[in-house]
This record gives sequence, C-alpha cells and structure tokens, in this order.
Amino acid sequence: MIKVIDDYYIEIDNAKGCINYIVRRGSMKIDEKGRNRDTLLGFCGTMGQAISLIREQIIANKLMDGFHTLSEALAVVKSETDRLMKALKEEGIEK
Repeated sequence: MIKVIDDYYIEIDNAKGCINYIVRRGSMKIDEKGRNRDTLLGFCGTMGQAISLIREQIIANKLMDGFHTLSEALAVVKSETDRLMKALKEEGIEK
C-alpha cells in the first residue's frame, strides 16, 4: 500500500496478471480474514490515474459543504492541487 496524502492511499492488485491501482481512504488496516475494509474510491489502470483520482476527491471533499462562488471553488481547486503537489514533492516526485 502506498500512502499518498491525508488518509488516502493506493493499493496495488495484481490478480490474474492484470495490475489495478485501487484508491482507498481509511486507516490502511486489514481485518483478521485478510480483507481491506477501508472505503474503496476507484480502480485505476495507472499510478498517474490513481493520483488524479485522489486529487479530485480531496477537492470534492472541500467543496461539498456549504455554498461557494465560482472564484472560491477555483481557489479551492488551486489550494488542494498545490497541497497535493507539495506532498508529492516532499516524497521526491517532481513534475
């Protein structure tokens, strides 16, 4: 499992030779039967798609509460994108 930001992470599944990047949110714990019970947010074909999905999720979570003007919403998009990019940069990943 790969922790990305906050409680978002990517789980890699290589079942039947097909690689899936599974985006989840939660504590990264596995139950006694070996199953992951965290919230599944999506299946992606590449790591880049998984990171993009996490970006979309953190933006949507900030915008879900309340009413926002377009300029406020765009400011949230920018600030959350910047926060994710900073977290990636701190891990040595630069664009």
